[in-house]
Amino acid sequence: MLASRRMAAKFPNPMQLAKRGQSTYVRGFFLADRDDHVVVSADWSSVELVEIGEFSGDPEFAKVFGQLPYGDLHSGAAVDILSVSDKYSWLTEDEFLTELKRDRNPMGRDLRDFSGNELSPKKWASFMRTEIGKGANFNYWYSGALATVAEKMGFTSDQMWAAGDRYRERFSVAEAWRLGVIEDVKRDGFVTLPDGHRRVRFEATNDWYIAMRRKFADISADPAMMAFADLSMTAIQRRAKNQAVNTMIQGMCARLAKDTTRTCEKRLTRMVQSC
Repeated sequence: MLASRRMAAKFPNPMQLAKRGQSTYVRGFFLADRDDHVVVSADWSSVELVEIGEFSGDPEFAKVFGQLPYGDLHSGAAVDILSVSDKYSWLTEDEFLTELKRDRNPMGRDLRDFSGNELSPKKWASFMRTEIGKGANFNYWYSGALATVAEKMGFTSDQMWAAGDRYRERFSVAEAWRLGVIEDVKRDGFVTLPDGHRRVRFEATNDWYIAMRRKFADISADPAMMAFADLSMTAIQRRAKNQAVNTMIQGMCARLAKDTTRTCEKRLTRMVQSC
């Protein structure tokens, strides 16, 4: 259903059923069609981030995903973002990893969730790693900003961009890859995935912008109309550029899922035939 070639469904969308929370209840209702069928749940944990690391060659990603089991990409990101806050300006990566995650709080820090509930050091570190660090890692690359995380933290606009700067500094090579994808779609009007598929986004190009501005000017040269045109087209272009990055990641997720499904089907068929 999706233009990125990613699979989708409705009522419910099985790709949006989390392992935690209320959706875990819904996940339990998936049943095989017949008694001799099985339901296979394939887990591509962190696959989007693995792809970013593969595509970009970022050393921070390589350090985490170049081992089994994977290392921790989320804690460092959480510290970068939390330390922008006045409340957590004291936080360092060393204290987060060596003290708080080990359930120690020698400095007597005030540790609470977003609702104001006091947490133990270990639970606070786990909470912030997931909500802030993981939230940033799975949101930034599709938007180039940390708006969702900033909203949770109650950041001002300046704090949000300061957090973004720290995040980009940590993953500078991956950020260069993201900007490179955007430059490609601005120049060509499309991006080409590693498997050869293209995603067209003409709206990202200057040619589209110029053509659309002329259309608005033909309607009315009133400054208010042109200001509305510039605002609208800038938002459309920003979305098109982000969609190009999304496609590089989610489009390859789709390819991996479909190839794996076919491979599993072939192997299971051979297993059944050999019985």
